[in-house]
Amino acid sequence: MIALAIVVVVGGLAASLENSFMSMLKTSLGSDYLFVPPAIAVWGNNVGVSNEFTEALKAVEGVGPVSTFRFASSILDVEPAIPAKGAAGQNNDGVTVSVLGINPETFPQVSALRFSAGNAGQAFSELENGRTFIANGILASTAGIKIGDMVPFITPNGVQPYRLVAIGSDILNVKLNTAYISQLNIENDFSKTEDVFIQLNLSPDADRAKAELALKTLKQQYPQLTMISGQAYFEQYEQLLSIAFVAMYVLFIFLAIPSLIAMLNTLAIGVIERTREIGMLRAVGATQKQVSRMVLAEAILLAVVGIAFGLLGGIYLGYALVNAFSLIGFPLEYYFPWAGLLSAIAVGLIFGTFAAIIPARQAARLEIVQALRYE
Repeated sequence: MIALAIVVVVGGLAASLENSFMSMLKTSLGSDYLFVPPAIAVWGNNVGVSNEFTEALKAVEGVGPVSTFRFASSILDVEPAIPAKGAAGQNNDGVTVSVLGINPETFPQVSALRFSAGNAGQAFSELENGRTFIANGILASTAGIKIGDMVPFITPNGVQPYRLVAIGSDILNVKLNTAYISQLNIENDFSKTEDVFIQLNLSPDADRAKAELALKTLKQQYPQLTMISGQAYFEQYEQLLSIAFVAMYVLFIFLAIPSLIAMLNTLAIGVIERTREIGMLRAVGATQKQVSRMVLAEAILLAVVGIAFGLLGGIYLGYALVNAFSLIGFPLEYYFPWAGLLSAIAVGLIFGTFAAIIPARQAARLEIVQALRYE
């Protein structure tokens, strides 16, 4: 029961992590083309491009909406909610944050954030109204801020108060304290106008081959960026994530083996402790086949009870564990592991039957006289 509960917990967590990551990956990097810097997420190590390049991309025939990231580093002048001396993204004077400038109008057309608080449509529109920002989950958790709070940003032009309008994350910045503001604000308060990451979609009637050739020609003047297909980038990340989650599924095998040994041990001990009773059954006419069936039925009964309570406990603990991720700033959607549960039921019954083979044969082969004399 305990082993199966652990398997279900790990299975639910693995399924939720994998599906949530894949969903974020698809929405965040699902645009037609990406212009990617050498260091993803560590934006300060990259050399950006001027706005002229972005405007040239927009002028290419067949190109639709274009969205860019502009980067600046800042410190939130707040007391960290989770103080940890020397921890990444924190210091004694506040919370270090990566500030990303986005275009609130075009960003939702080529990418997306997974919101844990606030409304997506309202959040992007509010970025255009004064000093407002969207915090990712880990920043909101680290700084202890909530929607509506006025948060002081330390900028090159002094301390500027920004109002938090929503909490949302994307796959690229999920592990780092990140604040999303409008490109107008990042230009005014941080004097940043260069783009470090570009995404674009083609229009539905575009000649893809012609547009791609034109984009590659423009890109040659900017070697600091790499142009790749959004689909290719998604598949590359998907492959890496799949490899990472294989290790979690391999863990299931190692968790299943102890449960088999435990059930085998329980049944064997049960046969030994009831040697005298089994001898009496044989003495009054029970056949070896009937004794074997008795032990087998007991094993299946134990397996059914263990599976039932193991599944119920595992589902509850898995759901609670997945929801607990929101407390550390990374909300997950719970994915019910139907395939895993059906597999667990089948494996549990098979293990129960397999574990009964040796004790059943042991019980059936007991000598009647010796069994009656057993103390």
